[in-house]
Amino acid sequence: WRSSGWQTAFGIFALLSLHNATKDGKYLQSAEAALRYIKSLQILDQRKPAYFGAIRELSPQTEWMHPRDALSAAWAMLGYNLYAKDSDCLERAILYADWMLKYALIDDWVVGTVNLGSRKSRASDDIIASCQSGSILFLIEMYKATQDLRYYDAAFRMANYYVRHFISEEGVI
Repeated sequence: WRSSGWQTAFGIFALLSLHNATKDGKYLQSAEAALRYIKSLQILDQRKPAYFGAIRELSPQTEWMHPRDALSAAWAMLGYNLYAKDSDCLERAILYADWMLKYALIDDWVVGTVNLGSRKSRASDDIIASCQSGSILFLIEMYKATQDLRYYDAAFRMANYYVRHFISEEGVI
């Protein structure tokens, strides 16, 4: 059995909720263990600036990623920072958000897949999917945590993109 970064992220949110409700330390310890896995997916090699801050899909060796999936992993790190005041998690969430704004937000929407350098890996694609709208909420949370207006501005632009491209004149998604 294996888990991706985004699946693990939602497990972390559940574990933090359980810890908050019960104060049982096993839930917090489990969330911290899951965060170590997510952290292992993040690229922190500064020799490759186009990948620095990105979060791989499945393992530290995976040579592709879906930016929206990776965003969930970054969101879990942001959430853990808000819950436990962990500055490393906040810094890593910022690194991902900055990477996403620079390399994965094209024409105000997040690309579908990014190849991380291997010719044998999945091809990059710019598929447009409404699931990317979760990025808007992440960016607003990033703005609240950092007061960095770049995140708010990107969220605003994405919200406008969503209205223009996913909602019909009749109001149907």
